[in-house]
Amino acid sequence: MKEIKLYTRGIGQEFGLGCFVCGIKQKLMNNISVFVPSKEEGEEVEKWFKGSYLDFRPREPNWIQLKIGACDKHKDYLTKLNTLIASKINISKEDVDNVCKVEEKE
Repeated sequence: MKEIKLYTRGIGQEFGLGCFVCGIKQKLMNNISVFVPSKEEGEEVEKWFKGSYLDFRPREPNWIQLKIGACDKHKDYLTKLNTLIASKINISKEDVDNVCKVEEKE
């Protein structure tokens, strides 16, 4: 499985995102901003997370960020994701799925 180099800026808040776990949209969401190496790789990683968006600005082609949100109920998953990215750097979709498995009880 393909791995992509990601760098996290840590957990913050962002307007207009959906929760990557349940898809709910709130006005202000918990989020992480993740730097990606290229627009193409960012578009690929964006497909891994519902409710996320790629912040690509042509005037800043070397500062491409993917914004990933989580509602308060799923903030723990966002924390796990942030820890994974901070510790591993090269991440695959399989890594994300293993760390962010949602309990069936939810």
